[in-house]
Parts: sequence; C-alpha cells; structure tokens
Amino acid sequence: MIASGGLQNGIEVAKSLALGADLCGMAGRLLRSATISAERVIEDLDEIIQETRIAMFACGANTVAQMKNTPIFQNK
Repeated sequence: MIASGGLQNGIEVAKSLALGADLCGMAGRLLRSATISAERVIEDLDEIIQETRIAMFACGANTVAQMKNTPIFQNK
C-alpha cells in the first residue's frame, strides 16, 4: 500500500507506516522547498527522516517492518 496525498512531516509518515503503508509519497512540501533551493530540499528531507526516526523510537520500533506491526489502538 502507498500512502500519499498531503503528508507533510515525519510524524505523518510514521502514522502511515503503522497503518500498513509500504511506501510514503510526499510531493507538496518538497516541491515548495525546491522552489527555494536544492539545499532546502536536503534540509527538509533530513528533518523528515529525523522526525520519522523519533516517532518510531517512541513506538519502540527499530525498523519499518516493526513499525508496521505497531499496535494502533489499545483495548481497555
């Protein structure tokens, strides 16, 4: 499954992975950055990767495969 359309940050990427996405597409934010400079695109990608890693760490996932097996809802 591909998650695409409106993803803006690493938290949304992590949520998409937890919901079962195999791939996340993000165009809008990066296209806006590209109108500024190539360096800005690289900075944004670094930020998105870091946000995704932090979210995965908070969920106890070391890999994307582990993130896909993260419980989304907690039964009480």
